[in-house]
Amino acid sequence: MKKTLLAVALCLAATSAHAGVVFVKEMRTKVVSGAPPKVVEETQSRTTTWREGLRERSRQEGNAFVQVGTTLHDARTGETWVLDEAQKKAAPLMVEPQAGLVLLAADYGLEVDATGAIITTSSFRAMGDSETIAGAQAARYLLETGSKTLRVEVWVANNTALSNADWVGALRRRLGGKTDPGAERFLAAWAALPGYPVRVRTTATANNTTLVIDNLLVEARSERIAPALLRIPKDYAREADGTSLLVSQYLAREREKDQAFLREHGLSTPFVPSAAKPLPPLLAGGSCTQKDYCFEQFGRDITPLKELCSAGYSDQPCSRTRLLGICAERTDQQVFYRYEPLDSGRWKEPHTFIQDECPGRFIENPAGIVEAKARARAFVASGGKWHCKQPYHCVDLFATTATDAKAACFLGDLAQGPCPRDEWVGACWERQGLRRVKTEGYCTGASFERSGPASTGSGPAADVPF
Repeated sequence: MKKTLLAVALCLAATSAHAGVVFVKEMRTKVVSGAPPKVVEETQSRTTTWREGLRERSRQEGNAFVQVGTTLHDARTGETWVLDEAQKKAAPLMVEPQAGLVLLAADYGLEVDATGAIITTSSFRAMGDSETIAGAQAARYLLETGSKTLRVEVWVANNTALSNADWVGALRRRLGGKTDPGAERFLAAWAALPGYPVRVRTTATANNTTLVIDNLLVEARSERIAPALLRIPKDYAREADGTSLLVSQYLAREREKDQAFLREHGLSTPFVPSAAKPLPPLLAGGSCTQKDYCFEQFGRDITPLKELCSAGYSDQPCSRTRLLGICAERTDQQVFYRYEPLDSGRWKEPHTFIQDECPGRFIENPAGIVEAKARARAFVASGGKWHCKQPYHCVDLFATTATDAKAACFLGDLAQGPCPRDEWVGACWERQGLRRVKTEGYCTGASFERSGPASTGSGPAADVPF
């Protein structure tokens, strides 16, 4: 009884699949440039297609944009669907007919008129040689279009599991239903070839650079294909736009690559200061020194810092001498450090980067804070040249000119000399200067240090004890 049931099950499994064809193609690209010529870039992608009747499923791997992508096509309806197997989503892929014509023309060196219609009359010329490709003997042909920058060679075999009609049908699908007399002449030239193009090599040359694209049939075999493989799974959500789905797949993969890169270099989590390591490690991406700061960045496939730096680029990290702190920012793609130096003794313009303006996390440099407070003590001892008096607080300005001081005091009354010493309870050191306050809550600096009793009108005679 069990053997009978097994035989029935095997029979049902066999009849649930249909005879079809499975074929594998590779696309290999090579860029050659310079004198003497040398290969500067090479890529390779592979596409596996399962076809039964008028329906097919394709899975592409290794493409620069679609690292892994799956599509379904039904020639009965003309529909192509993009599948996102990770998120279980499907969306129709629309082909703009006019764009299909223009792209097809560009790929094969055809001229188009102002309306996008193909005007080139093309034909194939037998070259008289052949080679074995995918186990079949293939004769070489040259596509003659009159193009001086693009050469298209085609190797044709007539004993594969694929026919010439399969190739022409794939070309016609690229047009998205749009055609014109020039396009029909082009398709007719391909249809006249005595077999399936098992290899198409395109060579484009411009400005001492040559691009070679090889589309190669690796394998083609007859095979039974399960009907479920050619259908959208029932549990897949339907999206509206296949192009948007492809873009989201690409961005998700790139994000994961970026995060893996940061994990590999120990930068995937925010730096946590400690007494032993108060500052984050140096970044290896070089540095760019601007007028008031220096920054570093590090990540995968980001624009080289050298191209972004208008002046002061170095392949070494920023210097950490006279450093107040570091603004640490991070995205999915990179880590970014902006170094904030100690004040030079002059008031800086309001747009200058300071701790309060750090969009990420500001990490103080303990040694820099000590040095800054020492400079504040010296500044107070010297009496200062300007101060800005405002309600509840007064600012002794790090300024050497009246213009600098006025810029610092745009919301208060500017006066010469240091702040008065009456009615103040403490102070905090800030980039603009030393702020003496009557009320502790008005201190916006990194730290408040009490220097006397609450506001009594008889503040201490000594300077602020930093």
